[in-house]
Amino acid sequence: QQQGKLVIIDNAEGRDEGKGMRFIAPLREVSYERVDVAMQKGDQFRYPYPLGDGQFVVSFRPEHGVPGFGLYWIDEGGGRELLHVAQDGLETGRPVATGHRPAVASLAEEVDFEAKTAFYHVKDVYQGVGLKGIPRGTAKWIRVVRLNYRAAGVGRTFNNGEDGGSVNSAPVGIANTAWDVKEILGDVEIHADGSALFEVPAMESIYLQVLDSRGRVIQTTRSWDTLRPGETKGCAGCHDKTNGNHHPYDDKSTMAWLHGVQKLRPFHGPTRGFSFRKEIQPILNSKCVSCHGDGADAASPDLRDIPVDGNNTNQRAWSGSYLSLLEATYDEKQRNWIGDPDKGLVRWIHKQSRPTELPPYHSGSARSPLLEMMDAGHHEVQLDDVEFEKIAAWIDLLVPFSGDYREGGHWSERDHAYYTYYETKRTIQRDEELASVTAWLANIREESSASPKPPNSLTARYRPVLAKIGFVTAQAHQKLTADHTPAMIDRLLLRVEGAVDGMEIHNARTGKVIGKVSVAEGGTEVLVSLTEPVRSDRLLLSGAGTTAITLIAAHGVTPEEIPVVGGFHPYLADELKK
Repeated sequence: QQQGKLVIIDNAEGRDEGKGMRFIAPLREVSYERVDVAMQKGDQFRYPYPLGDGQFVVSFRPEHGVPGFGLYWIDEGGGRELLHVAQDGLETGRPVATGHRPAVASLAEEVDFEAKTAFYHVKDVYQGVGLKGIPRGTAKWIRVVRLNYRAAGVGRTFNNGEDGGSVNSAPVGIANTAWDVKEILGDVEIHADGSALFEVPAMESIYLQVLDSRGRVIQTTRSWDTLRPGETKGCAGCHDKTNGNHHPYDDKSTMAWLHGVQKLRPFHGPTRGFSFRKEIQPILNSKCVSCHGDGADAASPDLRDIPVDGNNTNQRAWSGSYLSLLEATYDEKQRNWIGDPDKGLVRWIHKQSRPTELPPYHSGSARSPLLEMMDAGHHEVQLDDVEFEKIAAWIDLLVPFSGDYREGGHWSERDHAYYTYYETKRTIQRDEELASVTAWLANIREESSASPKPPNSLTARYRPVLAKIGFVTAQAHQKLTADHTPAMIDRLLLRVEGAVDGMEIHNARTGKVIGKVSVAEGGTEVLVSLTEPVRSDRLLLSGAGTTAITLIAAHGVTPEEIPVVGGFHPYLADELKK
């Protein structure tokens, strides 16, 4: 839930863990623990709007008192006054001021919608704690990595580490490995003074890695940037924790500025999702499988590309070689493959590593016994530079297996259809945005009629779909009288002609109570938000007696807007099928 305790954050006091975070309303000391789901009980706050002098307007639900979220005035010490609470069961959302707003300084607009790229200027990668103690000249390259986020969740891993536990949907690696599909866009040279000036794709989620001469990661940014078209970004150094980390983009004193903007150098071919099977397995086949291939010696890892049963919570058929290299274990209770980043031949930065700063060369390819063993001449096997860099990149990307979200998937046809549905929505939304920007640039208010329009099933919005239909009377269970095209509805506006006490609204198929109505006197209109959508011809009222009831309006979506064919929400699909 987007709710919790009320705090004030002052990043001048610190940026790691709970530093600079002070609990208020009331003022108190709270020992900070790194827990993702916390503080969800007792008094609950959401969407505070500061008024100054330690005062707020906030959506607040007290542990004892008025149920639901109401609008309150609250001060730091916990003094409060209820300003408004709705009578129709609706809760207060996000309060905003509509007048007397203070003037704010505006940054110059940098976006150029006709551009497709953006620009970074790093003043000095050695400045800051990220490369503390690393001799100048060690850092040679900045690698740019694009994150390709999942469109939907099919399968999951359960992860645990110093940072706590987490669930990763549609996993691209076993537990404790990479979160997302990683795509190496390329790298650029770091100049002798530690500076770099380079071009990146706009509107992509990207992060940076500082590499040494052998392509091994020294330090990784642990957040990502999305730069708009034509935008420029300057930073002082690697992981500088002060408010002064922002640095003027047009600093002409660096060697990078004198050298000019660099374009990304591709990583051994076109940009693609990093796939263990496509990048690493061919190296194993060429250099390793001849000795590590029959599986007869239990002490020797089997490095053949043999899919492992995907009937697990991960819903991935990992390869035997991938599991062997990571020395993975299987949790029978959770049906979950698990890797330990701190043990074995391959070492990588843990998905659940601590939030506080990690030192340079903390883990990864430069600390992995696998590459050390190959450098030492493991049975006279030699890796060429490309093979070495690919294995190092795999380790430093947190050992992903899948280069896209379907690779290695132990998915049913329904799973594929489900993923396709959300993947298609993403594509259509991107096309809609592009069309809107194009129309705006051309000073056109309406999109061209020639533009392809997405199918209804991908753009459905809940809105009034039924109106002025009566219910049968004098029956234990009343249903809508008129013949109508069924629609999935989630909100009703009813007119009740007589008093009713505790009338229930049911889903006729499941028998579940999805709403209740009590009216003290007749001729009353009442708005009912159902606890879950229901098909209109499955709507039943009980406890109304002979009272005449009219459906004035119902919000919902029509059947043709619900993609029954393939992978939509199972509940909605089952509702229409049955």
